[in-house]
Amino acid sequence: YKQFVENSFTLLPRQALHAQTLGFIHPVTRKYVHFEAELPDDFRLALEKWQKYVATGSNESVLELS
Repeated sequence: YKQFVENSFTLLPRQALHAQTLGFIHPVTRKYVHFEAELPDDFRLALEKWQKYVATGSNESVLELS
């Protein structure tokens, strides 16, 4: 697990925060604004590797950084 976490920081060296959908009333215009965004590639790759690690318990999925 420790090796997986350390390698994950190499794969995703930033905060792993993402909102797929965000909406609010703009404080100046008072109009509703809405944003949608897909997962960034590095975030998606990290999630895929995490899912493989959880499913198998193997560090091999994260040892390959691409």
